[in-house]
Amino acid sequence: MQKAKSKITKFLFFAFVFTLVASQNSVAAQSRNLTIFAEPNMALALTKIARLYSQKYNTITSVNFGSSADLLNEVDSGEPADVFISAHHGWIESLRQKGLIDIYNIGYIANDE
Repeated sequence: MQKAKSKITKFLFFAFVFTLVASQNSVAAQSRNLTIFAEPNMALALTKIARLYSQKYNTITSVNFGSSADLLNEVDSGEPADVFISAHHGWIESLRQKGLIDIYNIGYIANDE
């Protein structure tokens, strides 16, 4: 079980870093601050990833955990986020249709299988 969590954490870390490097034109890549919105089930992995990323890249990384619906409402209300992680594809589509996210940097980083 611990080995599986470690593999998932490593995978998410590399997917996260790849996403940031691949999107050099995004605010997240240019900023010294990084804000992440994610669901609470990602807390363990993202806390570790955020700590490692902050140390390695000298970046202030903050993670806001909440339900996807609450986080969606925050983004909809103008709350800034560099990375939004959700298991609900429909809600991401809703943000895209409202023009609230960068449509060229939507990525799928993991599947729950």
